[in-house]
Amino acid sequence: MTRRATGAMLLLAVAVAGVACSSDAAPPADTSSSSSTTTAGSSQPLSARGAASFGGALEASGDYEVLYSVDVLSCESRVTAPTYVIPLPGRLGDTRLQWQAALPELQGPGTYGLADLAGLQVTVSADGSEVTTVYRAGEATIATLELTAEGGGTFTFSGLQDATGLELHGTATWTCGPDE
Repeated sequence: MTRRATGAMLLLAVAVAGVACSSDAAPPADTSSSSSTTTAGSSQPLSARGAASFGGALEASGDYEVLYSVDVLSCESRVTAPTYVIPLPGRLGDTRLQWQAALPELQGPGTYGLADLAGLQVTVSADGSEVTTVYRAGEATIATLELTAEGGGTFTFSGLQDATGLELHGTATWTCGPDE
């Protein structure tokens, strides 16, 4: 396997691990996307459903779902909470992704940049592999998070780098609603 392919597999793993927080497990109380049909007292859980595409050191794309914890009462409450964890995929194909992508001082719906995000990074690994690659934000990193009042959003980034200088870029877009 070439170094580029290995880097891609690792990055994809990071994406997958991030998705693991999605449909497989509930991520930290964080909700995004459209419509709020779930309110206090409702037993129907909420989720973020979206599509992600990553390129550079890792070529991966696909649909994903992140289930929110039961204490998230509505999609709108996700964008009015004090902290916002970006609902990114934990898995894409055979790649696991583990994201550190949060907005610690959420000011409601709007557009946020890299300076607003705390320690943006993603750790990538392939299924069955113990090898991981960490891509971190650096001087050349650009990141934009756009949040809607309904809990949906778009996260776009470029210039995340591993220790060897390989770069990762990508986009994720999601909506919020009842888990189906």
